[in-house]
This record gives sequence, C-alpha cells and structure tokens, in this order.
Amino acid sequence: MTVAATAHLDVAALREAFDRSFAAPPEPKVALENFLSIPIGADAWAVRLADVAGLFAGRTITALPSAAAAVLGLANVGGGIRPVFDLALLLGAPAAHAPRWLIVAAAVPIALAFAEFGGHIRMPASSRGVAGPAGVSARRHVGGWLATATPAPILDVRTVIDDVRRMGAARAGR
Repeated sequence: MTVAATAHLDVAALREAFDRSFAAPPEPKVALENFLSIPIGADAWAVRLADVAGLFAGRTITALPSAAAAVLGLANVGGGIRPVFDLALLLGAPAAHAPRWLIVAAAVPIALAFAEFGGHIRMPASSRGVAGPAGVSARRHVGGWLATATPAPILDVRTVIDDVRRMGAARAGR
C-alpha cells in the first residue's frame, strides 16, 4: 500500500469517527457543586462557594474590645470594613492562632477568620447530604455532610450568622 493510500484511509476513518460522534446521544450532564475546604479542629469543613462573597488572605484585623471571644475586630475586605469573627470559636473549637484567611459571607457583610485553607472541592451535587461518620451525633452549624474520603461536615453559614446576630443582640442588651 502506498503512503497516499494509507493517508486516504486515515482521513476516511477520522471522517467516519467525526460523523458518528454527532449520531451518539450526548452524555448526561452532572450537576457539580463547589466548596472550599477549611480545616478546623479535627475536621476539614466544607463551605458552599455559593455562601461566600469572597476569600482573602493576609488582611490586617484591627482588634476591638468585646466580651465575646469570637469577635476579633474589623478588617477592610471586599470593598468595605467588615466585622471579623473567629470561625473556630463559633464552631466550638479552640481559637485560631493568627488567622491568615477570611471569607466574607454572601448573605451579610461579615468576615469569618480561620488559620488554614484546605483548597477547592468540586463534587457532584449528589455527593452532598450524605450521612456523617458512624458514631458522630448531630452538631451545631452542620448543614449536611460531603462524601469525601473522610466525610466532611458542610458549614451551615446561616446558623453561624444567627449566632453572630445573637451576640450583637446580647451586647446591645436586647
């Protein structure tokens, strides 16, 4: 067989494969959901990216006097001055030492500080809401579990915001 004949067969095979690709039904699309992984205490918490307006590193936090230990102060993030709260303390873990990272909640303009950022997770939406590890009872601020190698608690940002509001109401004497 000549080189020209071989090239002609290759082109014909490519053309046929191309045409068959349009005849096949499309692959079903899997709905994906994005999360941030935030290690706090013994858990790598997952935070829905939809609940986050911004992620910032290395911002200066100006301390404020407060009776609430979770209140760290104020920071200029996301185009404005935001109150900053220690996420570890809000979750019942030991305080974050020198929190480097801040997320600004999408629902209200507050920042939640934490020490380490675990990365981005993109998983099928069907992997959300799985049961937690055996023997783990329901915990505050857990809005489900994410099916990772070790099931990760999904942070319920809404309940964290509710706690922050209660702190403010108690401080105002309401």
